[in-house]
Amino acid sequence: MPANAAIAANETIKQTWFEGGYYVYELGDDTMVISLNGMYPFYENFADKEMAITQINWVQQVLENNPERHFLTQTHVFFGNNWYNKLEVLWNDTYTD
Repeated sequence: MPANAAIAANETIKQTWFEGGYYVYELGDDTMVISLNGMYPFYENFADKEMAITQINWVQQVLENNPERHFLTQTHVFFGNNWYNKLEVLWNDTYTD
């Protein structure tokens, strides 16, 4: 779609998206969207702990490098508890801490 051309051409998005399915997108001078791949820190996914740690370290870098900006976050496996399934923790405590 023409409106997505800037996103498709963004090399930063391509790098982290192809690496692990997460990215940051600048909406303007003061706002960024952080899109996380919620499957890596998901408590049932122990197959690739290193990618979860890589993603969390990346988030910390983005926040530290942009102290004056506001952030919106999105993820398909959300932080915290799963209120559909008797409050089972969805993300491993290592990553929510």
